[in-house]
Amino acid sequence: LGIGHVRYSTQGLSDITNIQPFVVESLHGLIAVAHNGELVNAKHMKQKLLKHGVGLSSGSDSELIVQLL
Repeated sequence: LGIGHVRYSTQGLSDITNIQPFVVESLHGLIAVAHNGELVNAKHMKQKLLKHGVGLSSGSDSELIVQLL
């Protein structure tokens, strides 16, 4: 399986920490997410993840999505 994504940043920084897809290892195998959009509740979701001990390495909504999965 291959995934490609070209990011035109309208939110967040254009740097290496925001390169997509974001990939995490789960109990079900690797999960990759590439997303073009903006989560309206990103701040709230980020706070919930941090509260549960999930670290984030970027400011991307896409990373939030993959961590929530």
